[in-house]
Amino acid sequence: MTANGTDIPRLDHDPTTGAVIGTLIEPARTNMLIHSRASVDTWAVSSATVSQLSLNALGQFDGVLCASNGASFHRLIHPSVELEQGETYCLSLWLRPSTSETYRVTFRTSDGNSTTLSGTFADAKVSTNTAGALEFIDQHRHSDGTLRVRLSFVPSATKLHSIGAGPHSVTAGNDIVILGMQLEKGTVPTSYIPTDGAEHTRPADIATVRGISGVFDLLVTYGDGSTETIPSQVIGDGYWPALSQHCVRSMIAYPA
Repeated sequence: MTANGTDIPRLDHDPTTGAVIGTLIEPARTNMLIHSRASVDTWAVSSATVSQLSLNALGQFDGVLCASNGASFHRLIHPSVELEQGETYCLSLWLRPSTSETYRVTFRTSDGNSTTLSGTFADAKVSTNTAGALEFIDQHRHSDGTLRVRLSFVPSATKLHSIGAGPHSVTAGNDIVILGMQLEKGTVPTSYIPTDGAEHTRPADIATVRGISGVFDLLVTYGDGSTETIPSQVIGDGYWPALSQHCVRSMIAYPA
C-alpha cells in the first residue's frame, strides 16, 4: 500500500499478482475507526492472549497475534463506534492465518446483541445476526499471504458497536494474525484510509475529460475486466460520467 500526493493518479493493483489493473476514481470516504492498525496498546482484548508483532505487512500493519484461550468468542476488539440504525456500512479487515484455519468477526452492541461471521478462511458464514444484517462481499489474498475480507453491515439499532476478530477456536493456543480494519458508511467499500487516533476522510478523486467535444457513446472497461456502455453523452472540457465501479482501466469515446 502506498500514499499518493495531490494530482498523482492512484493506481489499483491485483492483490495476488501486484499487476496494475486500473486507476482509482473513488468518492470521498471516512474511516470511522480511529485506530486502523491493530495494536495491543489501542485495541481491547476479550479473553484472548495477544502479543504485538512488527510485520510491516503491506507496508502498513505491524499486526497482533491473537490466540484463543479455549472459547470461540475470544478476540481482539477495536474501540466502540456509534452506528446508525438502517445505514449501510462496509468493513474491510486485514488478517493472516496462523495455527488456526478459522476466524470470526463480531459486531456487538453496547447492550449485548451481536452479529457474527465465522468459519474457515475459505468458507466463512454469518452465524448470528441479532445486532443487524451482515453480508460477505469478497475476500482477496495478497502475495505476502495477507487476506483482505470485506463485509457489509446494516445495524438494527443506533448504538455503540464494538468490532472484533479472533481465531474462532475452542482449542487454547490456536491463533491468527490481526492486522487492521476500516469501517466506512456506504454500500461499496473503498481503498484503505489509515487512521491514528481520530477518524480520517480521504477526499474524492476528481477526473475530467479534456480536448474533445460533441456527442459520444462511451465504452468503459473496469479494473475487473467488465465493461459498460454509456450512450449519447454530451462531452466537453470538465466532463466526467457517472460510473458504476471505482477502478477504471480504459474509456473510449465513439461518435454517437
